[in-house]
Amino acid sequence: MSTNKNQTNGFTLVEMIAILVVVSIVAAAILGVYRQSVMSSADPMQRMQAIAIAQAYLEEILLQEYDEPPGGPAETGSCEGGEVRATYDDVQDYLCMAGPAAPSDQFGNALASLAAYSVTIGVVGLNIGPGGQQAATQQVTVTVTQPNTQTVGLVGYRANY
Repeated sequence: MSTNKNQTNGFTLVEMIAILVVVSIVAAAILGVYRQSVMSSADPMQRMQAIAIAQAYLEEILLQEYDEPPGGPAETGSCEGGEVRATYDDVQDYLCMAGPAAPSDQFGNALASLAAYSVTIGVVGLNIGPGGQQAATQQVTVTVTQPNTQTVGLVGYRANY
C-alpha cells in the first residue's frame, strides 16, 4: 500500500467557481425577498391607518339618531339645506358628504396628515328580520382608499329602536 505524501487536500479552481456561482444565486434570491419585504413594509401601517379611519367614521355615524330627532329640521331628502358635518344629527345626513373625500374630523376640519387617503360613505335603508317582524334598519358602508389604491370597507347597521 503506497500513499503519496505530496498530495494536499483542498479545492480545485473549477470547484471554487462552482461554489461561488451557487452562493451568488442563493444570495440573489435572499436579497430579492428582502427587497420585496422592505418595499412593502409600509403596507400594513397604511392598512391599519385605513381601518382606523373607517372605524372612526363608522362609530361617529352609528352614534347618531336613526331618523331626524324631534324638533329638528324636516328632512328634505337632498343635501341642499346647507347642513354641515358639525350639525349632522341623524344617519341620513351623512349622505350629504361628497365622496370620495379626504378624511376630516367630526367638525369637517381636514386632517392634513391623512390627505393621501379618501373616504366614501353610503347609507341604505333596509328592513331586516322575518316576515311581519321586520325592523327598519340603515346599513352604513364606509370605504377608505389607501395611498396604494387598495380599499378597506366596513359595514355597520343602525336600527330604529
